[in-house]
Amino acid sequence: MSAPAITSIFAPTGGVTWSTVDDGFHVASRGGEFVGSVDVTAAGIHVAFDGRSTALGRYATLEAAQRAVVDVARGVTWPEPTKATRAVWSLATATGAVAVGLFVSAGALALF
Repeated sequence: MSAPAITSIFAPTGGVTWSTVDDGFHVASRGGEFVGSVDVTAAGIHVAFDGRSTALGRYATLEAAQRAVVDVARGVTWPEPTKATRAVWSLATATGAVAVGLFVSAGALALF
């Protein structure tokens, strides 16, 4: 059994080098350090992972998935939610819970 061939792709992506280590599996490194990967599912969806193997998202193209990994490697992240945003999320969660409770109650009462 021989080791899989490694194909490197050098692109101007913030010093990140991409290597294809297996069919549908691409690994990113910068200065010899692992910064993330992209795995292609059987359905053709590209799933991007950061340097800690945390999924970053699902993408239609390899380029979009690689861009997500590079952005995280460069420190480009979404801003931290504000207190107001968190309050809205909490309110939405509570409202959803009440709606589910009313739906279940209405269903139970409909039986009588």
